[in-house]
Amino acid sequence: MKRLKDVSVGTKLSLGFGLALLCIVAVGLFGVAQLRSLNKVTGEITGIWLPQVQIVDEMKRNLAEHQLYATLRMRTDDTRQLPGIDDKMARESEEILQGRRAYRRSAGSPAEQELFDQFVYLWAAYEDSLASIFPLQETGDRSKALKEFETVSLPTVAEAAQRLDGLLALTNQRSSAVAAMADRTYAVAQGLTWAAIAFAAACLGALVAWIRHNVSKPILAVSEAMHQLTLGDRRSKLVALKRDRRDEVGLLFSAFAGYRASLERSIALAREAELERQNLAAAAANMPVGLCMFDAGRRLVFCNQTYADLYHLPEPLTRPGSQWVDLMRFRIASGLYVGYEPDKYLQELSATIDRAERVVSLVELRDGRTIDLIHQPLPDGGWLATHHDVTDLRRSEARISHMARHDGLTDLPNRILFRERAEEALVEMGRKDGKAAFLCLDLDHFKTVNDTLGHPVGDALLKEVAARLRQAVREDDTVARLGGDEFVIIQKGVDQPIGSTALAQRIIDALSAPYVVDGHGVMISASVGISIAPNDGGNADQLLKNGDMALYRAKAEGRRTYRFFEPEMDARMQARRFLELDLREALGREQFEIYYQPLLNLDRGEVSCFEALLRWHHPTRGIVSPVEFIPLAEEIGLIVPIGEWVIRQACLDAASWPEGIRVAVNLSPIQFRSARLLSTIVGALDASGLPASHLELEITETALLANTQATLTMLQQIHLLGVQIAMDDFGTGYSSLSYLRSFPFDKIKIDQSFVKDAEDVDSSVAIIRAVTSLGSSLGMQTTAEGVETAEQLDRVRREGCTEAQGFLLSRPLPARDIPAMLERARAVVAGDISEPAPEVTGERNREQLSAGRRRRSASGLV
Repeated sequence: MKRLKDVSVGTKLSLGFGLALLCIVAVGLFGVAQLRSLNKVTGEITGIWLPQVQIVDEMKRNLAEHQLYATLRMRTDDTRQLPGIDDKMARESEEILQGRRAYRRSAGSPAEQELFDQFVYLWAAYEDSLASIFPLQETGDRSKALKEFETVSLPTVAEAAQRLDGLLALTNQRSSAVAAMADRTYAVAQGLTWAAIAFAAACLGALVAWIRHNVSKPILAVSEAMHQLTLGDRRSKLVALKRDRRDEVGLLFSAFAGYRASLERSIALAREAELERQNLAAAAANMPVGLCMFDAGRRLVFCNQTYADLYHLPEPLTRPGSQWVDLMRFRIASGLYVGYEPDKYLQELSATIDRAERVVSLVELRDGRTIDLIHQPLPDGGWLATHHDVTDLRRSEARISHMARHDGLTDLPNRILFRERAEEALVEMGRKDGKAAFLCLDLDHFKTVNDTLGHPVGDALLKEVAARLRQAVREDDTVARLGGDEFVIIQKGVDQPIGSTALAQRIIDALSAPYVVDGHGVMISASVGISIAPNDGGNADQLLKNGDMALYRAKAEGRRTYRFFEPEMDARMQARRFLELDLREALGREQFEIYYQPLLNLDRGEVSCFEALLRWHHPTRGIVSPVEFIPLAEEIGLIVPIGEWVIRQACLDAASWPEGIRVAVNLSPIQFRSARLLSTIVGALDASGLPASHLELEITETALLANTQATLTMLQQIHLLGVQIAMDDFGTGYSSLSYLRSFPFDKIKIDQSFVKDAEDVDSSVAIIRAVTSLGSSLGMQTTAEGVETAEQLDRVRREGCTEAQGFLLSRPLPARDIPAMLERARAVVAGDISEPAPEVTGERNREQLSAGRRRRSASGLV
């Protein structure tokens, strides 16, 4: 033990920490060994199982894609599409071949290899069947090819898909076994690791106990003795008892005697340092701000550098002993004081010092800065003052307050500030017994700007609109932006409704002028709705609501105009709300019915197509016009499920019509945004048995404007099925020719406005003649809409139109009246406008319909 006491403390600690390091290395080796075991297991998962799963999943996708393209090839009537489909099928076959090679290179169980061999066999059988079917399709025997495809190829590819599903199941079973092995390895590794940690903790505990007894305890004894010495107890015998130690601890005991001798001198120095520390502590507590201290004789005791910099004081004036009056005279000479009378300002400060009262105030200097001043009297008659420059803080607070109450884009008042201004205007109106006008406005077709030119251009346009609105109103008026392109103006202090009428027209004229935004020429307009207090409401919410209803009326009546709120508008909005609630339930309650209007082929004198037109049988309103509920359905998002129902029902109805008669269905632009459109069309054709060539879809330019490239891609996919595409209302837009060039439409429908004026306006006849010539050169049919007289029918026939449609032939009627419509169309062609006898018409067309059903049944389509 004596030799151990002589060993230095550093050596003892080195030995102890060496032992601790050895324990840590042992624990680390245990951890590395277990990590290698886990790595082996996870390597099997990531190296074998995951690649196999990815290969099989990719082959499943390729198999499904190949089946889809094969189905399209069997169904398409356009032989021009066959090479493109064959190329896609060949690409999918090549990817399946690559997947087979990759799977062969991976290690699998015998059961997995057996399932994979079955899949390879079925895939080969499927390709062989296609190789025998496609020549039959190309030689013209389509019914036999389709039958063999459905009875041989599709079951074979389904069995191949089942083999891939079984292969995935076996692979998952093997992965589950590997995962269980990983769990067991982890449990063993966890147990061994905890055992190693416990062993290392025991060793470290022993080391700590040894250090505590041989190092810490003696040092604590010395510390306690030193503490007692500082308290005045100088009777400690610690040095005499521990002189036998020769290590660092022994040296510490020897130093204790020297410390005790110097303690008395340190205590005396500490008293002086304590007083200085107190003074410095007071100064340090206020260091972030300007600090100055004066004595009872108004002489400077201390000031920090912040105070000197705040008032640009020269160095001599910051020395202790400088007179307060000299500092103030310097500040006054530099313009750093409050108010406009320097002498009065100095007198007021001197009076405050004489009263020895605490003062806290915000003062604004002549140079624009704001100072937070605290004047604190001291017991000896002097004072301590802090000067904090809060100019930036006040500006930040003002800026934050402004941002909270103003729109970030246009810097106009936002909804919060608008509400405050509205309440103020209503209170002022009540005091003066006057009126105030609320003008709600938004921009016409602003969404088109965002969609075509991008949101940055739209934001820049909104800034320009805000600038024009500021110029159009008076200083007392309030212009606020509530969000998007919605603005509201509060006009007060003028005669109403004269003042609001003039302001509304001024705003419309100002906002309708051309814009140049980021190099783009933009033309927009504005619609305004006006409500006037107190007639139209007594609070801001009611006035804003009524103004929105008037705005809605302005937009409904042509835009670029203004409308005042009228009480019946509220009733109409309530009616519209009830109509919306009923519309949401109409489809589920089977209240919709499709009416059909015939299209007459002018060359053959026969009905070639029926256009499907939706009707709503409301339980209390009767038949609701599509003009009333279709825009509402588009607005609330119901047009997609309603449109899907129309496609399915129209295909089912058309499947029973005579051979050669198509059905035309109008598509809303919103339906093109639905990812289900293509699958809905395919499902409707499959469920009804209607050939794809007997379905015709009518679209307008609005659908193409929404997203041109995506819409054209969707149209190409639909056209690939064999469905015909027609452009409706041709001639009323501004870019129809560009669309005719970018997509091969099957038909052009000439808008009825040209047909109506064909008898009196030569330009309308010229337009009809030009469109028919254009359609003929492009290989497209042309349909004249709105034919109501025999003269109009004769005119469009002479001008070369392929088809005619209108009330002359028949009004839209339900499907049950189609036989009568066919007879009516024949009578028109024959020149006999009178209606044929119902019994004759019904009998003749029942025979036609029955013959049509028999022909379709024979071909296997129903």
